[in-house]
Amino acid sequence: MDILIKNGTIIPCDGKTRTPLKRDLHINGKIIREIREKIDTTGKTFDRIIDAEGKILIPGLINAHMHSYANLIKGYSDTIPLELWMLQISAGGKLFEPEDNYYSALLGAAEMLLSGTTFCTDHLAQSYENLEAALKAYQESGLRVALAPMISDKSYMDTLPLDSSQVPEHFLSGPLPRVEDLLDTTARLYKKWNNSPDTVRIFFGPSGPQRCSDELLKKAYTLAEEYETGFHTHVLESKIQAETGIKFYGKPLVLHLDALGVLSPRTALVHSVWLSKEESQVAAERGAVVIHNPASNLRLGSGTAPVNRFRKQGLRIALGTDGANCGGSLSMFESMKLAAILHNPEELDPESWIKSLEILEMATLQGAIAAGMGDKTGSLEEGKYADLVILNPRYSFNLHPLQKATDQIVYGETGSSVDTVIINGRIVVEERKIKTFDETRLFEGVQARAEALLKKGLFKTKIIDEQISFLRKKLWGEKKS
Repeated sequence: MDILIKNGTIIPCDGKTRTPLKRDLHINGKIIREIREKIDTTGKTFDRIIDAEGKILIPGLINAHMHSYANLIKGYSDTIPLELWMLQISAGGKLFEPEDNYYSALLGAAEMLLSGTTFCTDHLAQSYENLEAALKAYQESGLRVALAPMISDKSYMDTLPLDSSQVPEHFLSGPLPRVEDLLDTTARLYKKWNNSPDTVRIFFGPSGPQRCSDELLKKAYTLAEEYETGFHTHVLESKIQAETGIKFYGKPLVLHLDALGVLSPRTALVHSVWLSKEESQVAAERGAVVIHNPASNLRLGSGTAPVNRFRKQGLRIALGTDGANCGGSLSMFESMKLAAILHNPEELDPESWIKSLEILEMATLQGAIAAGMGDKTGSLEEGKYADLVILNPRYSFNLHPLQKATDQIVYGETGSSVDTVIINGRIVVEERKIKTFDETRLFEGVQARAEALLKKGLFKTKIIDEQISFLRKKLWGEKKS
């Protein structure tokens, strides 16, 4: 389509422009062709002309880390430390069928579209058929997605700093997956789905270094390089994981990753709460990107990532929400606000506090860079994909009166002002209505699948209660004494 958006206030998030600009924007097909103070329309015809007078144009927000399975089971896990919480949620995920993954992904897509997100990275541990079901939901919604099948080849109890001789045998997993089989699933998805359609990318997604053999990590990274795609992994989310790195490798975990040769600009280090100063410096030198998920890190008691130190070291930072069952929602506006205010108390010099435009660029341009697509999306620039959001102040008390747009968007906006969402040149939300699928059918399907999962005994099993009790004692009880 040829779309002309005229008279809008544009925040480019291009890393250069520091103030909003009054501009016209021309979309031709999937691409932003022109951004001009006034586009000459003489002799030109457009499929759509949108008058954005009084409205704000921003790049589509990029949720650089989430888990779509969580959308269907949010509200059922306890607020407990990560290592215990994972026992509950992994049990729930194992009960999913393809239809569950389809509706769970579509539910998340609806929430993200209506809150201005145009691109997400979904770190998802499921079978090949279930992963394809999620991809079909994203394709239907029009949302741009990078799917990173979450893989590991260790028993859960073997990923923690425990004395293995004290772990009851019935707590251990059955036969573990083969490295070749895990990588084959991702490779098959890549060959079938990557850029087909062009809103889909496939990443390699080791769950976390301590949950993977060195063989799996190195082979996954080698394939990511061969396929020129992303390498997306949880890293040092909790203090216990920092202890695990020393116990397993005799060195900090990120230094172990560096020794394996898997740190580069294609590497996304999700969470990174407990990186030492040396680890974050090495990550910065290798060009890796940190994905900051402030809401889930706070809820699960994991800690606060040292974002101010990362910034001073030149380490790139993108933002995510994590799963809705631990982060609370998939709203990037909430992540932006938390990231903007959480780190001020630790920085003595207020001149060094994170500014609102920097946060907005973490949620746009830096998210695109984390996905290896910084040259294609993440900012409003000529030649990039037409992925953008039109905010309408008449829907939002926060944007009245409009004085400093970036501050008001980052510190106060909730997503209520999202009027129009365009992805790949296609209007997918207009006047706050999703145009790509039927929301009524979505809600009916979600309710049916959620009820079916509960009937299977979601979360509440004797073995999970026993494992949680065991870990409480081994990982926390002994520390108290």
